[in-house]
Amino acid sequence: MDLTYASRYLIHDLFRMSVFWHRHAYGHIVTGQQSGSHWINNLLAHVVSAEFKIPPLRHIDDRLIIGHPRVPQPYPHIPQLIWTHHAPSPLVHAGPMRRLFEFPKYVLLLRDIRASLVGQYEKHRQDTTLTFSEYLRDHRVFGRQFKWDLDKRIVFFNAWGRVGERLPGQVCTVHYENMRRDTAGELERFWRFLELPITDPGVFQQAAVACSKEEMSRQEPRVRTHNLVRQDERDPVEWFSDDDRAYFSTRCDRLLKHRFGYSFDDWTSAKQPPQAAVARAA
Repeated sequence: MDLTYASRYLIHDLFRMSVFWHRHAYGHIVTGQQSGSHWINNLLAHVVSAEFKIPPLRHIDDRLIIGHPRVPQPYPHIPQLIWTHHAPSPLVHAGPMRRLFEFPKYVLLLRDIRASLVGQYEKHRQDTTLTFSEYLRDHRVFGRQFKWDLDKRIVFFNAWGRVGERLPGQVCTVHYENMRRDTAGELERFWRFLELPITDPGVFQQAAVACSKEEMSRQEPRVRTHNLVRQDERDPVEWFSDDDRAYFSTRCDRLLKHRFGYSFDDWTSAKQPPQAAVARAA
């Protein structure tokens, strides 16, 4: 294993137990950074507010309905859905733990790693002196400007791929790219996976309209210094030079164990759904 990757994993992720401590929640919404976190949470919150007759979110960064497990629940009568970016330690869902404890269902939202990397760089471009190529290769154990670099995203994919193998019936994988193609259909799919009640199936289409990119841009909180919604419509692969592409593909070949259908040797686009998602949709 790559020494830099191994040291990072040992220091930051090997003993991360937060998913275990918060296992009593009804369900976990699991996302990597710049992978559609606010979008999926707003979609779910829209349906929750309609189904359980509670006020809608005040803005797109409001976490009263789906948020951190330590935040007091203002609506105790609704199922507790919590949001996490964390990659759990392999200890969390190991055999002895699965025999001793019950774990909730997980909705896992994934996005092409190249797109999420570009999204983060675009969002913070004015705050760094690094070029995109330098940012892509910045894997320092300490002193990195960006916590969620390429290695961190590989850790995230590998960790949740492992959870999917250990708890195959409790992880629903959602691809960001597929949600862009059929927002209402994917929302209904993982809502029913969570076994939440539904009175009017039309609410899924209503949520898709209410949480469109244009609507969410209008609901950004004014105190934010960086936009939550990406405005650049270019294909993310355009950011990668030939050397960047070779570096990225080589590192994924070496370290990435769970690809979830993504082909990181294919540079035609980072905006298309992975083949596994396309097959499932068909």
